[in-house]
Amino acid sequence: MEDSHVFTQYADGIPFPEGPVFDSRGRLVVCARRGGYLVRVDVQGRVERLVELGGKPNGLAIDADDLLYVADSSRGSVLTVNAQGDWSVLIPTESANHRLIGPNDLCFGSSGVLYFTDPGLSMDRNIGSVYRCNADGSGLERIGRDMCFPNGLAVTEDERTLYVVESTTSRMMAIDLARPDSAPVVALELGDDAVPDGMAWLDDDRLIIACHGAGVMALVNTSDRTHRRVRLADHATPTNVVIRDGRCYVTDDVHGGVLVCDAAAL
Repeated sequence: MEDSHVFTQYADGIPFPEGPVFDSRGRLVVCARRGGYLVRVDVQGRVERLVELGGKPNGLAIDADDLLYVADSSRGSVLTVNAQGDWSVLIPTESANHRLIGPNDLCFGSSGVLYFTDPGLSMDRNIGSVYRCNADGSGLERIGRDMCFPNGLAVTEDERTLYVVESTTSRMMAIDLARPDSAPVVALELGDDAVPDGMAWLDDDRLIIACHGAGVMALVNTSDRTHRRVRLADHATPTNVVIRDGRCYVTDDVHGGVLVCDAAAL
């Protein structure tokens, strides 16, 4: 099932936008992956460069103190950036007997645990992993392995289940967080053309997933494992999504910017 919905332009001029998050002042922060920097978008949609990072900043998470956590895929590291734009390496490539190959996306659980995907840069090999750690980078633990480009992720409020999409297989996988030694299981097939990327919670039961390959957003009901598609106008190519104050913001690679719509209309 597929619907059409009109998203309007919120911001532009961002080369390969990814990983949108909002800070405590309502400003949107986005990775300019192709440019190797982060931008900050004010409430009027004006874009300013926040920090030059180099590398390939690919995903963001943010804590209550506005500290940004950055997945840098080419460095093979997780970075932090404060509100003034000062950055440092939180989790280096070699850390706690693990070797990161290219972190992609991150999210926080309600407990303050940080989760992130580590697919590397190749989509044709099942070498990807999923990790969790404390907010200070300690306690790094691999909770998923041998995955086919694990990408966007979202954890349930009770932190019993972590949902992760595999871009290569176009599947949404579920990881039982009480049994991190068990293999991820297939929760939903999104269609061969999907190439799912970033994801976010619409409400307690529904996820919205940016499907880069199909040019759509997939709305997934986690209760009954069903989904439908919402097509974006003008051949947009969505990479990620964030929900804020009843609005849905989608990063769009084709137009190099951010689209927005009323989340209740989805």
